[in-house]
Amino acid sequence: MRSRPLAHLKGPGVKVLRDAPVRRIVARAQEARPGDVLFLGPRAGARASGFVREAMRRGALGVFALADQAPQAQFVCAYAQNLEAAGRALARWFGGTPEMTRLVAIVGTDGKTSVAWFLRAALARAFGRAWARGTLGLVQDLRRWHARPNTTPGIVELHALWGKAVRQRVPWLVLEVSSHAIAQQRTAGLVFAGCIFTSLGRDHLDAHGDLASYWACKKGFVARLREAGARVVAHVRLAAHAPARTVFYGGMHEPAALQAEGRDGAVRLRMGRHEAVVARAPKGAIHAENIAAAALALVHIAGLSLAQAAFALADVPPPPGRMEEVAPGVFVDYAHTPEALRRALVDVRGFARGRVFVVFGCGGERDRGKRPEMGAMAAALADRIWITNDNPRREDPQAIAREIVAGMPAGACVKVQLDRKRAIAEALAAMAPGDVLLVAGKGAETEMEIGDARIPWDERAIVRTLAKEVRRAA
Repeated sequence: MRSRPLAHLKGPGVKVLRDAPVRRIVARAQEARPGDVLFLGPRAGARASGFVREAMRRGALGVFALADQAPQAQFVCAYAQNLEAAGRALARWFGGTPEMTRLVAIVGTDGKTSVAWFLRAALARAFGRAWARGTLGLVQDLRRWHARPNTTPGIVELHALWGKAVRQRVPWLVLEVSSHAIAQQRTAGLVFAGCIFTSLGRDHLDAHGDLASYWACKKGFVARLREAGARVVAHVRLAAHAPARTVFYGGMHEPAALQAEGRDGAVRLRMGRHEAVVARAPKGAIHAENIAAAALALVHIAGLSLAQAAFALADVPPPPGRMEEVAPGVFVDYAHTPEALRRALVDVRGFARGRVFVVFGCGGERDRGKRPEMGAMAAALADRIWITNDNPRREDPQAIAREIVAGMPAGACVKVQLDRKRAIAEALAAMAPGDVLLVAGKGAETEMEIGDARIPWDERAIVRTLAKEVRRAA
């Protein structure tokens, strides 16, 4: 890799103390190599000195730090007054420019991955190329993706990705922006052309403290993007939470600029006197809503006509692990919040001629308050329920299950089966013609977190295999 002068970082709020040819700027001390500089973010805290020592031991030239940090001063070769200044410096270093690659942020409790999937595919069809980065990792086309534990990567990785998109002449980059990323200012220095605000629900209260703080985090970010000039689209149910001059999407009977309705494998779109149809769309109200979000973004942010937007969205398959029918009548979905579980169960009820079954759990060491809420939702909307493991981490799985069941009324048809594979197999074996099964929580993830270990777990592949085994045994 070719070296460049560290002086490229210079700009408002950034001072370079010691210029030198630098190979890379890295965010992790263990990745440092000779000729690299370590970016020391604010989360380093008391561990900063250890990170600096590790990076220097590996041959790093020095540290790019924030002004209020005080690692070993002799190793600091550049510093920024704050994260926003650091972000602008990283944009200069990596070459991110909004004129070459336009950024769209996807913000919301639920729906980010699906909207990003549909929007990226449509932008690629309309403009030649488009990338997306989120829970599915870096998505460059409909076949290349890999699920990642972090929805939004760190500030250095984001700027490196933006610069890479510019160098490879990718005109659009869609980014899922999580509440953790907002709170930690991981997007500092990025310049967004637009933003899609999908939903507000309950999640990550373990990190934000309460629902009001969680909502304020997301709403504040969207408002700041709008103030900076980004075009914002949002679901009409967020009208009370979205900034001025937001353009809304919704159902056919809702007061929205773009109205949508899914029916018979297509999504009908209407904007005033103009109508268009997204042909061969995934079935269900959830997919129809997410396609509507992408369609309005294509019109309002990317400048397409409604007809062009509908054409660009045609034939896009469902996102991996998002209301994905992996076997006849068997759906895998990432739903891990009360509202997402409710909407998924309502959707599959519309597909069923018989009963609705659900297999789900709740993550350990995360928001405990949503567990009884999800239990209540499942009891209200499903005919049979299996409670199982879903990333228990270092929590007692039995305790997690008890907290879920606590939200269910007496008499609910529920079984606790912590072996997730066995729970899915039991649910599949219990199905009769016309029944539908929803396996919720993992989606496209490929690992299960149990204790401190990450166990390989490809839910989509496992469900497909089990469904085939059950059909052969029948």
